[in-house]
Amino acid sequence: MKNMLLIFYLIMIFIFNIVLASPSIELQNRLNKINSFYASFIQTVTTIDGILVQRNIGDIWVQRPNLFHCHIHLPDESIFISDGITLWFYTPLVEQVSAIWLDKCVENTPLMLIMRNDINTWSQYHIDQTNDSFYLTPNNQLNNLKAFSISISPIGIISNLITVNQDGLRNIYIFSNHKYTITNINKFQFSIPSGVMVDDQRQ
Repeated sequence: MKNMLLIFYLIMIFIFNIVLASPSIELQNRLNKINSFYASFIQTVTTIDGILVQRNIGDIWVQRPNLFHCHIHLPDESIFISDGITLWFYTPLVEQVSAIWLDKCVENTPLMLIMRNDINTWSQYHIDQTNDSFYLTPNNQLNNLKAFSISISPIGIISNLITVNQDGLRNIYIFSNHKYTITNINKFQFSIPSGVMVDDQRQ
């Protein structure tokens, strides 16, 4: 009887350790370490053959669960702002702003997946882990996203994010100059500039 209890005890410890070691749970835990941060970033877009298509330089402010402000400075200015309900995309050069319901952006936007860090959303992905890198593949391949990966330290510092589309187009975001302070809520509000064309897709 004692031997049976010991075996049962060892099996339970084994199962418990497997649960703790789950890449999905580990990723969620690391993402929950930091809820507000600023970082500068460099984004490169390459084709399946490795040809450089675009290179952007910008800054990003994030406050979980649903607020972010992404400002691309070079080569062409563009601004993405989530106020928690609407995602605003403003291009000053062409004087146009688009408005999209935030809920409509989740599936194809890894940044939103990371910001929300919702257990039900993560269940839609197969997740593998190698050291500080997590590799995610959607269970449903109906959308344009084929796979993505995130490198995040045990204390929650995100160093890079890589997405791969179904056509092989690869987006690589390298983050640096992190700061971990609460951002003024006004940073996540957007006022439509006078005279710009508005493409409101929230209808």
